[in-house]
Amino acid sequence: MIASAVAVALLGGPCATAARADWSGDGNADILAVDPGERLLLYRGNGAGGFLGGTGEPIGSGWGPFTALLSPGDFNGDARPDLLVRRSDGVLLLYRGNGAGGFLTGMGEPIGSGWGPFTALLSPGDFSGDGNPDVLARSSDGALLMYRGNGAGGWLTGLAEEIGSGWQPFTAVIPGGDFSGDGKADVLARQADGTLLLYRGNGAGGWITGGGERIGAGWQDFTALAGGGDFSGDGKADVLARQADGTLLLYRGNGAGGWITGAGERIGAGWASLGHLTLAAQWRPPPAPPAPPSAPLPDGRVRLTAGIRCTPPGGRLRVSLRVRPRPGRPAPRVLKVVFFARGGPRRVDRRAPYVVRLRMDRPSG
Repeated sequence: MIASAVAVALLGGPCATAARADWSGDGNADILAVDPGERLLLYRGNGAGGFLGGTGEPIGSGWGPFTALLSPGDFNGDARPDLLVRRSDGVLLLYRGNGAGGFLTGMGEPIGSGWGPFTALLSPGDFSGDGNPDVLARSSDGALLMYRGNGAGGWLTGLAEEIGSGWQPFTAVIPGGDFSGDGKADVLARQADGTLLLYRGNGAGGWITGGGERIGAGWQDFTALAGGGDFSGDGKADVLARQADGTLLLYRGNGAGGWITGAGERIGAGWASLGHLTLAAQWRPPPAPPAPPSAPLPDGRVRLTAGIRCTPPGGRLRVSLRVRPRPGRPAPRVLKVVFFARGGPRRVDRRAPYVVRLRMDRPSG
């Protein structure tokens, strides 16, 4: 007798990607800055350590009074990067991005108050390891605090968790992206003497060692630093540094906690008057649990073959499935194969060869 079987192919959640910094939605890293006219400018990256056009594109006005600009990635959970800004009165605002270099409404939504006393604000992405971007804040006494995002434009509890102390002497604290290459968000800090330190995150809201590792010297003269993404296009987190004369330098990370050359590469001039230099970070989803290579059926085995590259929203993910009979047993009769991504698209295939392309509404693989 020929057995009947129903094979179900289940794809996991979003796949992990290299730390990019894409605000415009074209897949290349971008930079945001505020000019003396209080305009928010978008500098579109070309994906190779340079710019498309070379000039800033105004995407907002009235941004002069803000005292901090953060790029947390997808803070509200709609698969588009967002921005967080702090007003002079200490109110924290969320600006929802439209995924194409602009904003959904252009209006900031208050998501917190009392943020004025913090001496540094940064968003390293998902620092706590729950898949949602978080915010780190340094208080005047040097305590480093973590605010866990809830993935829907707010906070899990609204309460700060102290994750470090003695951070007050640092003259700059910036997101490092996955600078060490271990798949976890890191933080970079500059000492007054120009030493640049790497603090390796443990992926669970803390640190691997708690101590900073020296990764550079002579950084004291830079008037602005930005990090948290891959600007050079090689899949490794980089750092941007501005000299006093307005020259913008790119330091290419090697993906292992250091630099490819150790020397800054000139990528721009005339940046002296720009404020809030920000590498617009794109949310980095946590790795999905690997799907088992095969799933047992009463009279056969199902093999799932999916793309190993991350498929962006709007793209199609090709998935194929093969049924192999067991030796000495009749081939199973497959009634149907259901392909679906958890919380995403779904398709049914009733005839071999079982191959579908799922249009994704979020990064998957």
